[in-house]
This record gives sequence, C-alpha cells and structure tokens, in this order.
Amino acid sequence: MKREWFTASELAGLPGLPKTESGTIRRAKKQEWQFRKRAGRGGGREYSLDDLPSETQRLLKSSYGKLRKVLDFFGLEGVFYGR
Repeated sequence: MKREWFTASELAGLPGLPKTESGTIRRAKKQEWQFRKRAGRGGGREYSLDDLPSETQRLLKSSYGKLRKVLDFFGLEGVFYGR
C-alpha cells in the first residue's frame, strides 16, 4: 500500500513547494489541488499526491517507498501510516 495523501506540514519545504505550511496551503488553494478532510484530532486537509508538482511527486514516491520497506522489515508499518 502506498501513501497518496499528505498534509501541508508534511509537504512544506519539499522540492517544488513553499518552505512554510501556510505557503503550501496558499499554493494548494491557488492551484486547486484535490484534498480530503484529515481524519483524527485537529482535522485539516490532506492533499493528493497526483496534484503536487512533478519534482515533489518523484521525491515522495522514492523516499516514502524506501522508508516503508524499512518500517515493514521491522514490523512498524503502522507507524508510517499513522496506525
């Protein structure tokens, strides 16, 4: 299972995106990124990987894929997915 939704705080500062959470939120609104309400305490929004800049997508796909393999190896996949 791959991760496809990310919060503005997770995205801020990544290649192709503003350095701050508020800047990332403004970019998301301006470019009308697809979002869903974040489950859990605090609410907020999660943005679809498909709407992010291509350089951001490449980084997330490679980095999170590698991290997930390490966590899976140690039986910690739930940590990665917030479970």
